[in-house]
Amino acid sequence: MIEDSSSLPGYTIFQEEATDAIPDLSAKPPGHPLDPLSVDEIRVAAKLIRTHAKLNALKFNCLTLREPEKGCYSAFRAGKGPRPPRRAFAIVLKKGTSQCAEVIANLTALEVESWKAVAEVAPTLTLEDLDVTERIARKDSRIVQLCREVGITDMSKVYFDAWAIGFDHRWGFERRLQQGLPYYRNSQLDNQYAHPLDFSVVVDTETEEILAIDVRHVNGERTKVPLEEHNYLPEFVQNAYDGSKLKPLDIIQPQGVSFDMQGNELSWAGYKMHVGFNYREGIVISDVRMHDQYEQRDRALFNRISVVEMVVPYGNPDPPHHKKHAFDVGEYGSGLMTNSLKLGCDCKGTIHYLDAIMTTARGEPAMVKNAICIHEEDNGLLYKHTDFRDGKVISARDRKLIISQIITAANYEYAFYHIFTLDGTYKLEMKLTAHLLIEG
Repeated sequence: MIEDSSSLPGYTIFQEEATDAIPDLSAKPPGHPLDPLSVDEIRVAAKLIRTHAKLNALKFNCLTLREPEKGCYSAFRAGKGPRPPRRAFAIVLKKGTSQCAEVIANLTALEVESWKAVAEVAPTLTLEDLDVTERIARKDSRIVQLCREVGITDMSKVYFDAWAIGFDHRWGFERRLQQGLPYYRNSQLDNQYAHPLDFSVVVDTETEEILAIDVRHVNGERTKVPLEEHNYLPEFVQNAYDGSKLKPLDIIQPQGVSFDMQGNELSWAGYKMHVGFNYREGIVISDVRMHDQYEQRDRALFNRISVVEMVVPYGNPDPPHHKKHAFDVGEYGSGLMTNSLKLGCDCKGTIHYLDAIMTTARGEPAMVKNAICIHEEDNGLLYKHTDFRDGKVISARDRKLIISQIITAANYEYAFYHIFTLDGTYKLEMKLTAHLLIEG
């Protein structure tokens, strides 16, 4: 296979060569039933689905693990049932159309078990889908003319953020739509969100057509492009930031971390869990248990933890911004938008990383390196008591186990922190950063 790290930023795509043999999945020892699909499993699943469809023009929207049913998994883990078959779930489209189907492929039996056509739906917009808007809009003569009218002649400096807009009465469910909002950059690293343009485009993702161009006029006139720069990169701010106010803060664990990883299975301070990942939800934490040292058994805490949806209603009633009502998980995929994390700022301390493997529109495995960060942090005081009679003091420190990912949704970054503490508590913390989305 050829490893391609340039076609899709942040991803390494594993492209098959003509001489590559189809992997023999039976030759490898079975992993955990909840493990995400491997590179080889994605290759096999894509092959099964293509063969079943008998279509060359097949586009994969997703290809991910079909998790085993709870009862089957529980019986297997308890030693009372067989290992659940490995299954893959895919959403596919007939290329060039909005015709969509949900597919289940059995990787143990090497067969397609289910093929269900689904009408009047809008599958997740992948990163490859979102790239369509900018690519075709820059070449459209009508858009080139609109930009010239406000003084822009270099279309390489015009960028389009693509948005899902859901149902539109003008086209119904017959087309898979995106809305493109344009911005201008004075230079390569300029903050484009300081320079919004005064029009928007509606694009058919599958036919790659521009269906509508909507221009906002104020008092019958075009709005000028705001050219004042508001940049944040070190190259621009130069001496405006003084880092000398903070001394270095090092986090070290001389004896290593207190958690243990066996593949995707994690154990820490009595906790046991499985850490997975998919294109839509990102991190999925399953089968969370706490060992009861007195009864010598595991107590079930959670069957499954994930962020299944996140809604950001912008609330502007003026077109085209009234369509900005982002369902970030379902419409764009928290997994697809995930960052490759780096030590020092994204994660600090002694870190264990997990990679994420998803798929391209061609059904090729695509990996994000270091998509999940797992580490420990001090969590202050766990408990303390002072006996006022004899002065006896007892206290203990708390600690956090943090499983995290960071996603980029156009102008925003969302950081997800799944936190477990020594008192048996779980909580999800989210951080929102980056910059405002200015409207033209």
